[in-house]
Amino acid sequence: MLQKNLELQQQEECYYREGLTQKEFYQYQVNRDGFKGEAEVYQLLLKYGNANWIYLHDVWINTGGTTQLDLVVLTGSGVYIIDAKNYATEYVHQNQQAFANGKLLSKSIFIQLERSMEKVNLLFNNLRYSGEIQGKIVFVNPEGLIRLDEPASEVGMNRAEFIHWIKGIARDEQNLPLANILPIALKERILNEFQIENPYPPVPKSMKEINQMKRGIKCAKCHSFDITLTMYKVICNQCGHHEVKKKSVVRTLCEYGLIRYREPLTVSECEVFLDGQVSKKYIARTLSKYFGKMNSGRYAAYANKNSSFDYAFENVEFPFKNSKAK
Repeated sequence: MLQKNLELQQQEECYYREGLTQKEFYQYQVNRDGFKGEAEVYQLLLKYGNANWIYLHDVWINTGGTTQLDLVVLTGSGVYIIDAKNYATEYVHQNQQAFANGKLLSKSIFIQLERSMEKVNLLFNNLRYSGEIQGKIVFVNPEGLIRLDEPASEVGMNRAEFIHWIKGIARDEQNLPLANILPIALKERILNEFQIENPYPPVPKSMKEINQMKRGIKCAKCHSFDITLTMYKVICNQCGHHEVKKKSVVRTLCEYGLIRYREPLTVSECEVFLDGQVSKKYIARTLSKYFGKMNSGRYAAYANKNSSFDYAFENVEFPFKNSKAK
């Protein structure tokens, strides 16, 4: 499963709580649709590629300059940089210019990929890597009308062409010489030697902005705030979804942490965000157990997971009952 980047995770929580400006909502739509395209491409790679391939997603690297890579496919014989585009509009690329529904765009995704590949090639030159290196743009949305001139068509492809291309690499891989660095070792070296943190992290929302958002626990399935809270369960009155109360509270605290990105969590702020649905005592014990205390005393603070619940607590089991936290 691909993981949404932190910007999209934060935007998503603010969207459900009606906390996005018009400009932020537009950027959220762009990021959401972009991630859907990346996830679709990833599923196609899993379906038609070889089982030994290794993938990197949403990686920032620095090799004499920074660049972000959507998907990196590491095979036994080569490396493929995939830039996924989920366009549902008409996209035309001709004579180094790009048009969307007839409107001239300020940037060309093909020129952007070319510049990224300059940094990618420098990275693998530094590693003295012997395998093949290619960069491709995949227009994965079948509703998009894509028209590319000859230079661009050598790099860009639609969904059907991409599937054919993957099958060809998988079929021919056994007949190609192995690169001098195996995929698993190559992954470790890329991450350890060249990966950097996203230089454009989410901006924490202010308390003023948060106070204008919807508060409280929302349904994990349909995101409705119309819920019934019992001693041990949260029941959605819209879709009927049931969730363990402890899990719902932890999930909501993760949501608050994303909105406040990197700011430590406090019991009093979390109580306000939870709209008084659970007591301070319950919140304090939950934060202490699942988030970890950073300091004690009157102004105790707890660690911010800086991640959505699905990623931060993917393998954690939540008990149905917990009589100590009421």
